[in-house]
Amino acid sequence: MADNLTAFSWLSLIVFAIVIFFCIHPLRVPIPFTHGRFGVSHIWLDIATAPIVGILVLLATTSINGLVLRDGIVGSEHGIQPYSVVLLIFALAYICISIDVTGFFEYVAFQVTKRGGSSGHRLFLYLFLLSTIMTIFTSNDVVVLTITPIVCYLTQETKTDPKAYLVSTFIVCNIASLALYIGNPTNIIVAQAFRINFIQYSAWMGLPTLLAVGLAYLMCFVVLRSHIPVNIPSPPPEAEERYQIRDRWGAFIGCAVLLACLLGLMIVPIFADVPVWMLTLPFGAIMIGKDMIMDLTRNCRPQKTEHENIELGSGGTSEVRMLRRESSNEQNVSLSSESVENKECLIESKDASAEDNISVEMNGTHSGPTNSVRTERNSVASASSRVPAPSRSRLGSRQGSSLAEVESCDGSDLLVEETRKKSSIVSRMSAWSNALPTVYHVTVRLPWKLIPFALGMFILCESLAANGWTSLLAKGMAHLSVGGHMIPMVFFTGLVTTVACSVLNNLPMTILFARVFSHPDFDATMLSIIGSSEADSARVVYALRRGGMFALIIGSNFGGNLTYLGALAGLMWDDLLRKRGMGIKQTQFFIWCIIIMPVVLFGALAVLVAEFAVEGYYM
Repeated sequence: MADNLTAFSWLSLIVFAIVIFFCIHPLRVPIPFTHGRFGVSHIWLDIATAPIVGILVLLATTSINGLVLRDGIVGSEHGIQPYSVVLLIFALAYICISIDVTGFFEYVAFQVTKRGGSSGHRLFLYLFLLSTIMTIFTSNDVVVLTITPIVCYLTQETKTDPKAYLVSTFIVCNIASLALYIGNPTNIIVAQAFRINFIQYSAWMGLPTLLAVGLAYLMCFVVLRSHIPVNIPSPPPEAEERYQIRDRWGAFIGCAVLLACLLGLMIVPIFADVPVWMLTLPFGAIMIGKDMIMDLTRNCRPQKTEHENIELGSGGTSEVRMLRRESSNEQNVSLSSESVENKECLIESKDASAEDNISVEMNGTHSGPTNSVRTERNSVASASSRVPAPSRSRLGSRQGSSLAEVESCDGSDLLVEETRKKSSIVSRMSAWSNALPTVYHVTVRLPWKLIPFALGMFILCESLAANGWTSLLAKGMAHLSVGGHMIPMVFFTGLVTTVACSVLNNLPMTILFARVFSHPDFDATMLSIIGSSEADSARVVYALRRGGMFALIIGSNFGGNLTYLGALAGLMWDDLLRKRGMGIKQTQFFIWCIIIMPVVLFGALAVLVAEFAVEGYYM
């Protein structure tokens, strides 16, 4: 461990800052000498690629070594196991997304919206409560993807101002996610770092969440009151048919699996010390097995004509055929209309213009372009799209036509081979989507970009630790206790991490500060502040570290309510609104939240301090 800052220390810090910048503001980088000939003309520096590039730079300059790389993936002596965090997140994500594709969450959200009737204030309350409950038992990302499109659709159809509903539901998503271990990936990171089980976490965070949600409702109502309509028109008649459960058995089994998973997380730690990812992974596997069995079972049923399938709507077994049509449409990869050989020949696809307007969140976020490496204008239909898919014969004819056009242009063997490879990939994915439409649909929606982003940030934070920065931050955070007292430790940590979230994004911020509070220099500095001769000094240091740790969890959740870049959910929410022409300016969002969030943050931190006082910890 480097005690003094060196050139490598500054390089690691600069690389870390640049990586964060490109994760938030993706950059398109052309690849020289390709000109689209090999199917790749540029790459994107975004949340999937920027951390990897940053790590390669540090390795090339010998700023880090293989040990740092290993600790960033497998884990270090301080308790964080990055691979287990990723496994846990993906297991829970598959369960929640599998339930979502059945239409269950949309159905519940719409029914709650209907109960609001013609009262704008009642609808405001119902949507707020629904967002709170759904976030507690799923995650903020799931709620953003589910409730936001419904609010946008209903307010557009009824010509109602959506701002109050959109902002309040988003704010409470980032507050209610504090309640349970699974509500936010940042909760998982901190709990893993300090070995806190599900019950311990909920016991400490339950009351702060309860007060924070209550304060958030009052503040949102006061600040956004001018944007809440007194009366609202009824939802359009077609909305009832649009938001139906497409797979009732799938929804029932999925909810049962999610409930069993939550019960397992609560009960098992009482009797055994089992890693959380080992508890959630089997339930994720059960959901995959359930989806595969239901897909294969439906495939054995007599097939209906396309016309009959469309007439079936969303009832019976048509939901899977709907998925199959959507999945088939996802395979229609349009060939680029870019110039080939000095623009002498264009490769055209009949439906390219339609497909270019359809995109999917392969990473569960909208912080950047869909694919890190573009393969000739790859477009895939999103989960909510309802665009009819072409038949197999059309797909085959399009592929054949494209091949013929390529061969007739200039006879380039290389280009023909590339096009054949694309056709082969399309065929394989089409076969998969037809055989297992639900599994395919859920798999496409999993946050794949989170893997390189999370592991990359773990490694970059390890590089900061190896080059002395984490030690420096640990000493600074210890001094925030102002003589070793709990109240300044909790309030200063909550404030610092909330602000840092809005600048760094909550995931890298949480990884960094979790390493700070688990660093040996934090303990050593605290002992020097309170005096190592104190009989209960070890207990005081332990209490202060836990106070900072729980304040970090609060800051990592609430920090997403100041700027869009504070959390991946914020970037995703902003993108959803912009695509629907309902974007809210960052400055306006910040003005509202800078009035709302200080009150909410102060209330949650005050409850946390009170909990430590009840426990008899040093104040």
